Amino acid sequence: MFRCNDCGCTFEEPETTREFHGLDYGYENQYSCPCCGSTDYEDSVGCSICGNWAWGSCFCEDCKREAKKMLKVDFGYFTSAKMDDLIDLFNESLDELYVEERCKK
Repeated sequence: MFRCNDCGCTFEEPETTREFHGLDYGYENQYSCPCCGSTDYEDSVGCSICGNWAWGSCFCEDCKREAKKMLKVDFGYFTSAKMDDLIDLFNESLDELYVEERCKK
């Protein structure tokens, strides 16, 4: 699955056109969005959590949205802290968890 970065269209395969550049032999294939003709599109990957399509990340928009909701609930337990401090705290904690998990392997 592909997604156009200009018009947002998702499509199975890019449109293929051949450019001959005035030559009598050979050609160059050009690939573009079938909706708007843009060559600025990206391929998707399966989300590491749910398997849905994801672009520019290993995680889909739905999973990222759910993770943010969960973090905001957790942030709610720290009523007197500033959001910036909580984000730093969670980042440091996630870094430590990451190292712990990598050491298990």
